[in-house]
Amino acid sequence: MPDIEVLDALAQGHREHAAANFDASQEWFERALRIAPGDATVLLALAGTLLAKGLPECRAIYEQVASANDVREAWLGLAVANLHHRRPTEAAGALGAVLSQHAHAIADIAAVADAVARATRSPGWCALDGT
Repeated sequence: MPDIEVLDALAQGHREHAAANFDASQEWFERALRIAPGDATVLLALAGTLLAKGLPECRAIYEQVASANDVREAWLGLAVANLHHRRPTEAAGALGAVLSQHAHAIADIAAVADAVARATRSPGWCALDGT
C-alpha cells in the first residue's frame, strides 16, 4: 500500500500540473520521489511535468521507467520527449515499442504516431486497434 504522504504529494502535483503550475507540480512530484524513491508512478508524473516545462531530463526518466517496467505510458512519453528534443529516430523506436508490445486504442496514439511519421519522413504507420 502506498504511503499516504506519497499519495497526497502526487495528488497535489497533479492538481498543480492541471492548473499549468509546472514549477509547483515539479516540487510536489520531487517530494513524492524523496518519500518513495524509484516509484514508477511518481517518476512518470515527474517526467510529464518536466516534458511540459520543455526540460530534457524528462527523456532519461521515461527511459528509466520504460526499461524497468515496460509500460505503454513510458514509451509514449519517451516518443513525445524525443520528438520535442528533435530526436525523430529515437521517437520512432519508442513508438515502435508501443505498437509492437502494448495494447492500445488507435485514438490514444494517433497524434504521436502521425508526428513521428512526419518527423522521420515516413509514409505513415499502421497498428491494430486494441479496443
